Amino acid sequence: MRFLKVLIVTLAFYGCEEVQKDATVDDLVVEEEGVAKDFLTEVITRTYAVKLMDGESKIDTLQQIQSITRDSKGKEIGITSYNLDLSIAWTDQYIYDKDDNLIGADHFDKGTDNTIYYAYEIDENGRKTSYVAFDHGTDAVLYDGASRYEEFGQLKKDGYLNEKGNFICNFEYRYDDSGKELGYVYIDNTSNKRYPSTYKYADYNDDNQWIKRFVVSDDSVKSIEVREFVKKQAD
Repeated sequence: MRFLKVLIVTLAFYGCEEVQKDATVDDLVVEEEGVAKDFLTEVITRTYAVKLMDGESKIDTLQQIQSITRDSKGKEIGITSYNLDLSIAWTDQYIYDKDDNLIGADHFDKGTDNTIYYAYEIDENGRKTSYVAFDHGTDAVLYDGASRYEEFGQLKKDGYLNEKGNFICNFEYRYDDSGKELGYVYIDNTSNKRYPSTYKYADYNDDNQWIKRFVVSDDSVKSIEVREFVKKQAD
């Protein structure tokens, strides 16, 4: 059970640790009075199955919709997982302390029912190193997880601590020196097998942010991810 929940949380946060932020100065809109008004940017990623047409990988059926919301300065506000009918499956809203350090999150089922809250530990670079999930009603511990950073942050490992306090890795994420994600490896700790996937970036927008990439495994495209940047006024 612990592994399944760690897996779900890890996949949901796959883009949250990128060094390269997607928010731009365009997120500030100046009103007629000359006062800058904050906007939020929701970065929506749609994951599609693949079909082959004339030897090329093309978009097929929609499989998953998730998003990250950032403020006008690039700070992550939260993530949302959507059902395929665009209704909200769940959201995580991040919590920051007075010094703007990320310290936790509130989890809402269907976007409104606060069922879980998370407490984070962060390192000196503001990166999440561990978390504990608590039941919102009883404060009981539900599960936990941990992350490790190596090679100057270009390798991120997600997993958990076992009963002896040893770190067990389920996923590895690889980045280049600019912060772009290059791919990931799923690790089956039962069989000790590694299942790598890499990203092949296909299209970029005018701000040099990727908007389409292929997920490649075993020398074939397994899925296609498409991103959309939606700006909306902050409350």
